[in-house]
Amino acid sequence: MHTHPSLLASLLLCAAVSFGSFACEKEKVQVKSQRSTKTVELPPKPPLEPPKYTKQHADGVWTVEGLLRNNKKAMGNTVKVRGSIVKLVKCPPPAPHTEEEIAKFKALHDKWKKLVKLGKRINKIPPDEPILKPKKQARTCNPRPQAVLQDTPPSDRFKLTVAGSMYSPLAVFTNGQVVTIEGVFDMVTPDGHYMNQDGLMHLKDVPQEDDDKVQEAPGEAAPAAGKKAKK
Repeated sequence: MHTHPSLLASLLLCAAVSFGSFACEKEKVQVKSQRSTKTVELPPKPPLEPPKYTKQHADGVWTVEGLLRNNKKAMGNTVKVRGSIVKLVKCPPPAPHTEEEIAKFKALHDKWKKLVKLGKRINKIPPDEPILKPKKQARTCNPRPQAVLQDTPPSDRFKLTVAGSMYSPLAVFTNGQVVTIEGVFDMVTPDGHYMNQDGLMHLKDVPQEDDDKVQEAPGEAAPAAGKKAKK
């Protein structure tokens, strides 16, 4: 049977319209999920004002938090700060004398006794009696001596590194001790071992006996010939 072109076009148009209507109807029947009716609680707004803190103690000494919050003002200056020691690193005590060292001393002492007897016979004053002195504490070591200070709770958010040698006041610190110290506030220690952009303290050495025989840690530059070690 021969179909007229205009009739065929009409049938195709109707089919397209019917298919589009079916697709629209199918799209309309899609069910969307219902919205939750639960109440959402947002966190409270953070305070806009900075938290209050104690900048300095009654005697004018910095608190740890006060010093670190005002680090730009204090940087490069000698300042005083008070805090509690929560971490402490020290050099180990010097090793005891070896058997060889003790034997050498005994031989030297026996020689001195003979000189004393000889001096009595010839009426001559003998040399001073030799003494076996305890070994001197090393000035520094690896890792370098340090203490960490913080304010007493609840104001203990800030921590301050305090560096120094075993010839500085750091040598007598104990864990948990509250100390008032005076030192240079800077970003790096003179030996470059400790560094902190917020700032740290460095304690100077106190006078020692036999300063020209200071024992340096391995890796540190020895003092130039004829010069004493820097303090």
